[in-house]
Amino acid sequence: MYPRVFFRYVAMSHPVSVHLYFLSDHFQGYLVRHVATNQASTQLETLETWVTPRDHFSLASPPHPTNRLQHIQVGTDWDPKERLFRNWGRLLGPEDEPVAVQRWSRSQSNLTATVVWIDPTNVIAATYDILVDASAEVTHYRPPLNLPLRPGLWTLRVLHHWSLLGQTSFTVAPLEFHRQQPIQHDDARRLHAGPSRNSYMEQSFHGLNPVLRLPVSLSAVEEAEANAGLTGAPLRQWLDRLLEGHWSASDVCSTGPSACPIMQRCGLTAWSSKSPDPKSAVTTPREDGRIR
Repeated sequence: MYPRVFFRYVAMSHPVSVHLYFLSDHFQGYLVRHVATNQASTQLETLETWVTPRDHFSLASPPHPTNRLQHIQVGTDWDPKERLFRNWGRLLGPEDEPVAVQRWSRSQSNLTATVVWIDPTNVIAATYDILVDASAEVTHYRPPLNLPLRPGLWTLRVLHHWSLLGQTSFTVAPLEFHRQQPIQHDDARRLHAGPSRNSYMEQSFHGLNPVLRLPVSLSAVEEAEANAGLTGAPLRQWLDRLLEGHWSASDVCSTGPSACPIMQRCGLTAWSSKSPDPKSAVTTPREDGRIR
């Protein structure tokens, strides 16, 4: 048995590669291969980390017995036929046009629900009603929001007669790179400060803040304005803080020898891009012509 020793790794640069990981046709996360320094041995090692998105959806509490809402997601590249996002990780930036998707249980009667989009400074970016048929299982809509979206933590609420059914939060990530180069201050100020006049649509929904109990926080506005001008290391730190609450490292492995005695080898895991894939193995043709 190995002694209880913890090894710390420090990433050396940008990822070497990123794979999408699916299991039974369901997206499980990203497999990020990167070079890191083992601080105990000072040697470089190539690691692969399985990162998975965290779900921040929650139903209203206490639950209402007639609440049909089952889930909420926000993303881009919605495929209405397959009822899934082709942007698998649902990563959003300030220039994206997000879609809100709600999943429902069936019922005997129709339902009118109100969807509210709230930006990081508690500005109500959009609100609209959707008719949920008794037999409907999925509803979706992309509001025509003015761009750019303000980076930070957004909230989406679904209500019925202004009573909360459920909500979720999602991150609009600031851009570390723009036009294949590290973003410069002028571009950061333009892309990270939100839309012109802080107005996401022609109509203002400011009067709904008291109804939804959304206080306008001067400190949140000042913080957002300060973050809008960040570049370089401070920008990366802000981005890391935003993403760490919505992504988690599920597992890690080493593609080669490791100084860490408990580090698993990628080829021996069930999830790594280096793990065996019998369906893709091609052998020398046999007498019957088969190669698998």
